[in-house]
Amino acid sequence: AKPLISLNQLLLESWGKTKQNWSCNLQLSMGFLGLALLSFLLNLIAYLTLQEFHPLLRLIEAFLIQGLGSLWVTMRLTQTVLMQDQDKKGKLELSGNFKTYLSFLWVGLLGGLATLGGGLVFVLPGIWLLVLLSFSTYLFLEEDLRGTRALAASAQLVQGRWWETFLRLLIPGLLVTI
Repeated sequence: AKPLISLNQLLLESWGKTKQNWSCNLQLSMGFLGLALLSFLLNLIAYLTLQEFHPLLRLIEAFLIQGLGSLWVTMRLTQTVLMQDQDKKGKLELSGNFKTYLSFLWVGLLGGLATLGGGLVFVLPGIWLLVLLSFSTYLFLEEDLRGTRALAASAQLVQGRWWETFLRLLIPGLLVTI
């Protein structure tokens, strides 16, 4: 397995890409704000007209707007960042048809269920699986690996360097959170 870049180099390169592509990524990230606004408006209209939030509206809001909508924005943002990482110039041509979306959802669901299963056994297997499968959606988008093939490829990427990968996921994640 090829050695990973240093954590310092990862942070510096990531920050450089972030600064370089700031406006494009911000425009795509505004989709999350749009979803929150749509959810707020739905809640406001329901409250003003029904004086309560009907369970069917809650289901629509939670599943369609927040769940599937957020997943769509995440997929588009991830595709864009992958293209930027490959230094593709010109107009972004993103694949985003319904079949691609369902496959992205399926890979994410499989990884989430595996991680949840490991977490139910004990916390440590859940964390181990989370790191092991964390690249499955990227591999789907970048290499068109679907279903369990994406999960297996992610596990193969991490194999033999779990701790290094864990630190490269944890430290930038903490920095972004702070």
